[in-house]
Amino acid sequence: MTIKFRNRLISLLCILSLIFLLLNTTIFLIKLFTDSLDLSYFQSFYKNDMSFLFRYNIVYIFAANFLQIFYVSITSFFLYRTFEKTQAKDIIFFYLILIAFLVDTFRIWIILFNLTGTFTGLLIFCGNASLFAKLLIPISFLLTVIARDSSEHHEEEKILFIVLISAFILALIIPLNTAKILPTCTVKYAFRKELVNYAILSILLTLIFLFYDNYKKEYSQLTTVGILLVAMGIYSTINCTNLFLLILSFVFLTVGTFIYLRNLHKQYLWL
Repeated sequence: MTIKFRNRLISLLCILSLIFLLLNTTIFLIKLFTDSLDLSYFQSFYKNDMSFLFRYNIVYIFAANFLQIFYVSITSFFLYRTFEKTQAKDIIFFYLILIAFLVDTFRIWIILFNLTGTFTGLLIFCGNASLFAKLLIPISFLLTVIARDSSEHHEEEKILFIVLISAFILALIIPLNTAKILPTCTVKYAFRKELVNYAILSILLTLIFLFYDNYKKEYSQLTTVGILLVAMGIYSTINCTNLFLLILSFVFLTVGTFIYLRNLHKQYLWL
């Protein structure tokens, strides 16, 4: 993949995320002012006996969802500006993480379009989109490390194609229970424990391989710390249902992305 084509993809992601932000904001405001938001399904998840920091509130799901879109738009912009002339293979796969993170935000449409208790194509689409993101994010983290030293450009394109198609097919194959919406505003899906273990294993391997690679090349381990914080921020945001997780999400994403991209850029400056 050429630098020019990669930069166009990153620019396109930035534009699409801003369009999606505008679209969701418009739909939300229309629903809010016309009093047509039906939140009755999610009332059962409220527990008043908990501290306000850890108390479930649908407001924080909305806030986390918009944080995801903001994060993708801002980060893609800085990716373009910072690595515009740098052949950094890590960025190509970090780009995949941003795509998956943006796709996951479709789950908010379950609330915006009052899809709970329905069996519509749009509800299935929202469930598949969230599942696609859960499949793509872990392997994309791992690829930022294990595919960074691939020598030929066409290898990156093959890997991208295989990973995207595999995640897409699996997201369609894994069964959804559209009668059950989880507190995170996600359609319940099969193999939840297996997917959690897959995510944990992928992140652990990412950290181990990145730590070893930095040690071998005598690089700073700050990229390892940064990518750990980014991973924690992403999963805190996806699973955000309270104020505590929302605060953690913002802090981890902001600090982690700054540390990771800043030190990754330093590494390529020394090459």
